Amino acid sequence: MSFLRSLTNLSMVMIDLKAIALISSESYLQSLALHMKLDLWKMGNMEPRMMPMDNGMEWFVN
Repeated sequence: MSFLRSLTNLSMVMIDLKAIALISSESYLQSLALHMKLDLWKMGNMEPRMMPMDNGMEWFVN
């Protein structure tokens, strides 16, 4: 079930990243790499946590 949830989260992240890509392809690649790491992290650790982002913003990971 957590695997399906991760796939759903990843597909929503990809939609967000398409908007980021319009601003900067370099930013897109950095965000993609970071979100892939977060998605793998979530598979093994499903409880909600705050994760720091490279750009100083924080995203809620659940």
